[in-house]
Amino acid sequence: MPIPSNQMVIRKYKPLKKQYLKDFFKKGIRCTHIPEFCDENEGMIESPADNPAFRGSIAAMTGSDFSEEEFKEQWPQFHEKARQKYFASCWRLGTREFVNMWQNYTSDPTLKKGFAIETTVDQFLQVLPTEPKEPNQEDSTGADSQMTEFSELYVGGTDHDIHVGAVQYQQRDAPDSYQTTGYQASVNFFKESSYDYEVEFRLLINPFDNVQILRIGKNGIPISPSPNVDGIHPFFPIDTREMKNRIVLAPAAGEEERSLVENVLDDLGISHGPNPDDDLEIVDSNLCTTPYSAKQQYTAEFRGTANYDETGSHLEDFMQDFLKRTDAEEWRIVDFTEIIPPTGGLIVEGYRHAMDYPGIRVADYGHDGLQSVSVNRRFCNEDFRKKLKEEAEETNS
Repeated sequence: MPIPSNQMVIRKYKPLKKQYLKDFFKKGIRCTHIPEFCDENEGMIESPADNPAFRGSIAAMTGSDFSEEEFKEQWPQFHEKARQKYFASCWRLGTREFVNMWQNYTSDPTLKKGFAIETTVDQFLQVLPTEPKEPNQEDSTGADSQMTEFSELYVGGTDHDIHVGAVQYQQRDAPDSYQTTGYQASVNFFKESSYDYEVEFRLLINPFDNVQILRIGKNGIPISPSPNVDGIHPFFPIDTREMKNRIVLAPAAGEEERSLVENVLDDLGISHGPNPDDDLEIVDSNLCTTPYSAKQQYTAEFRGTANYDETGSHLEDFMQDFLKRTDAEEWRIVDFTEIIPPTGGLIVEGYRHAMDYPGIRVADYGHDGLQSVSVNRRFCNEDFRKKLKEEAEETNS
């Protein structure tokens, strides 16, 4: 099954349980309240009182100024308030796997009872609702502690807020480095550097309000009430059947685990196999001993969300390392895409293709309206590259 166009491969790793598979395809994407995540520093603004851009934005919002000491004293509350408003669904960018990653995400040290749902950012965006279920329905204007039902959420709603994007990682010991504060949801797209192995892509939902995500008092103190969610884990009921490409089995999974997945898919009426007409393909982990290309026709890796020095050498080193780890006999073609998000920065995504003629064209990369993309294609096997050139010359003669 060729990789879909408009790339950026993402995966959701889960313990292998029938209910998890059924819930994904029948209920949608399960979301977690941000304060439940174990990274207590997640979204923390480093030295907010010393960040002139942040202080300036708060002063503009409140229409007043306040002393530096007052700001330092009161603003630790911002972190807590910004987290309490949001739910998230966390995915991993790329297909590169590690043993400890499977163990952590699936809670199985034996590497057997786990699976990953694979899709692309483009497919993810396509299934997000962009209008209310009832066309004439108006958004509520109630208190911001009142939660909108997840079944009524849509992109652009005026009483709720939806964002997607890659998480950026920051080093706590970098005194001159400040995170973006352009919008208040942004604090939930930053994590501490010890988590950079996650290479996380995130769906972020604030179901409480959108006009003022955090209301600010005249003294610069957050005054929004804290919502009570009582430990719920709501499902965002989007059409997950339209955003599936592959199910990846854990490295030590055998026939028993494969049969479990196949039986659940059969019960749900989802076809599986390597043919283009099949709904999805079930593949082995790329940590298995057989060559990648015998199991998976492509791989993808990302770099840039943890570019602490913000240098081009960081990305160049990644591309050189990616090529060194690419077997020219196994992977015919390598593509590097340079992705420029609207908020700035640069992400590089490397792809390996096992097919002689990949189903993806260079022109197909990118996401309209999301970012600009430039692509370099390299042929790992020079003999194959020569063959393609000769065939092109014969065609043109």
